[in-house]
Amino acid sequence: MVGHRGFRAAIIVPPGCGKDMIFQRIVSKYKTPVISTGKLLRQHIRERTLLGMRADRYIRRGKCIPDYLFTQMLRKPLEKLGSQGLILDGYPRTVGQAKELEKMVALDFVLLLEVPVTSVLAELKKRHVARNGVTLTYSRAQRSEIALTPSQLQVADEAARMSARQADFGVQMEPVIRHFAQQKLIHHVPVHNLNFLWHQVERHLNLLWPKTKSVDRLRRHWYFGLCNSAAA
Repeated sequence: MVGHRGFRAAIIVPPGCGKDMIFQRIVSKYKTPVISTGKLLRQHIRERTLLGMRADRYIRRGKCIPDYLFTQMLRKPLEKLGSQGLILDGYPRTVGQAKELEKMVALDFVLLLEVPVTSVLAELKKRHVARNGVTLTYSRAQRSEIALTPSQLQVADEAARMSARQADFGVQMEPVIRHFAQQKLIHHVPVHNLNFLWHQVERHLNLLWPKTKSVDRLRRHWYFGLCNSAAA
């Protein structure tokens, strides 16, 4: 029965938000397997499969891997799962991939984590404070006017790289998000503080897919009803 299977979903997570932690907790709590295209790609390259060697040629030339290679890598894991639930990590990244995905599996929803860049940079600074005692970051323009320590330069460089990654990610994912919005699959998860990231994800998952809870509730009602009948 559909009501007894896990959800099939994709989660769009901006860089620097602790993606691995989110997926680990989803696996632990909901027993839903995660399919990561990044891990699949590395596995194919490591095992020198035909798909892996083709993908590696594109990487070595500094070119984007074509959508059809990712689709072919995904096909077997999806077939293996059959009607089980799943979470997609890092896929789809293009509208072409999203359309190919629709031919293989019907998603129940797509979670879009909306995390301000300032929150990600604040967390980045906090990690550096804990590690190095560095509390300040500066823009490239300010560096020419202020003598910074190597640690402070490292923080500033990482902050600049993270800001650039966030901007690139937003540009890349905008057409995909628009596509899923047209399919009425997108669900926005606003997160203003990364300390509450998992709580927000968990809350939305429970709202969007309460079927497991409903089954457990029915079982409890049946059990207590049976006990009451026996007592009478």
